[in-house]
Amino acid sequence: MKDTFEFTLNNPLTEEQWDTITDVDFDRTDRITFHTKHGKGVEFTKVIRCKDCKHKHIKDNVWTCPFGLPAGCDFYCGYAERKTDT
Repeated sequence: MKDTFEFTLNNPLTEEQWDTITDVDFDRTDRITFHTKHGKGVEFTKVIRCKDCKHKHIKDNVWTCPFGLPAGCDFYCGYAERKTDT
């Protein structure tokens, strides 16, 4: 189950609003979405790097990427999916 939290920010930010933003547990937050006063959507998504990707295959202490990224890289990949710690 994913929790969501929604609130409206004013300009300038109040101290309470700033505290709310900076108190977020970003380790457990994958995405933050904003909507501007003009209705534009802005989304900030946590980047998944190669070292955290579930598609990474390790063989003989060398990992390979099924999407063609070079071994040992730590790039951002649009196909990446975060591996789970289960």
